[in-house]
Amino acid sequence: MARRLFVDHSLDDGAYITLKKEPSHYIKRVLRIQKGAKLELFNQNKTTAIATVQSIEKDKVVLYINAKKKVACHYPEQSLAVAVCAPQKLSWIIQKATELAVKEIWLLETEFSQNNASNLIHDAEKIKRYNKIIISACEQSGVNCLPTLHKSMKFTEWLEQDWASHTLLLADKSGSWHASVSPINKPIIWLIGPEGGFSEAEMRSLTAKKAQSIKLSPKILRMETACISALTIGHQSN
Repeated sequence: MARRLFVDHSLDDGAYITLKKEPSHYIKRVLRIQKGAKLELFNQNKTTAIATVQSIEKDKVVLYINAKKKVACHYPEQSLAVAVCAPQKLSWIIQKATELAVKEIWLLETEFSQNNASNLIHDAEKIKRYNKIIISACEQSGVNCLPTLHKSMKFTEWLEQDWASHTLLLADKSGSWHASVSPINKPIIWLIGPEGGFSEAEMRSLTAKKAQSIKLSPKILRMETACISALTIGHQSN
C-alpha cells in the first residue's frame, strides 16, 4: 500500500503539486521517500488520488497526479459531543475518534468539566494544533474524511441548537444496554460527560431534548474510553 498524505490542493489528473515546507520535510525526513515513489493523496473534499514524486529539492517536493482513485466510504454518520478535558486526554480522544471516522467533534463546557483556560479551545491556533493530530490520524488509518473540530462552547448553548435531524445518545451507566437499542436511521451524536457526569439540571435538559441514555459497559468507563466505546458501538449498530 502506498504511503498516504493529506494535501491542501485539488487533485486533478495530470496536475503538478508543489508541497509547502512542512509536508516536504515530512516526505524527505520522516517517510524518507525517494524520487519516483508513489503516494496516495487525499484532501478536504474527500478526493483521493495516486501521485508520483516528481522531484525533491532542498525546500520543496513536487508531485505529479497520475489518476484519481475511487474509494468507497461506508462509515456510519456519527459525531461526538464531549465534555472539556485536559489537552493530553483530548488529544487522545481526537486521534482515536478520527480513526473511527467521526464526522464532528464538539467540546462542551459542562458544570463538572475542567473549564480552566488551558483546557478550552477558543482560538484558531489551538484548533490548528489539534487539526494536525486529525490529519496524522487520517494518514495512518486510511480514513479520508477529516472531522470538523469545533471550538469549546457552553453546554446550554450547544443544546439550544436544533438537533431534530439527529439522534442524541447519552453514555449513561443507568441507561438501556446498547445491544438492546433498535437500529438508528438518523445521524448519531454521542454525548460523553466529564468524570463527574452531567449535573441533574443538565440531565433534565438532555431528557427534554429526547436524548437516549445508553449503557456502554457493565463497568463505569473513563470518559476517553467511553468515547471510543460509543463510536465503535455506532459502527456495529448501523
